[in-house]
Amino acid sequence: MKYKVASIQDLTDYQVQLIKNSYPNRYEKALKYKFEDDFKRCILGYCLLIDLVGKFEEKNIFFNEFNKPFLCP
Repeated sequence: MKYKVASIQDLTDYQVQLIKNSYPNRYEKALKYKFEDDFKRCILGYCLLIDLVGKFEEKNIFFNEFNKPFLCP
């Protein structure tokens, strides 16, 4: 199993722009957080997901009955 660890202090402007341009729904969700650290965690979480599974389309993200996301090919 592959593990990756990242710190919100290491979040780059490039990563924020990547999410903003490629995954606008996630970016909009991140903007709704009250604290900047929570915004960074939301963006960085998606960057880690991209590193682990590769790029994907937002239309392939679905939510279960508990509003938890999952990917479908």
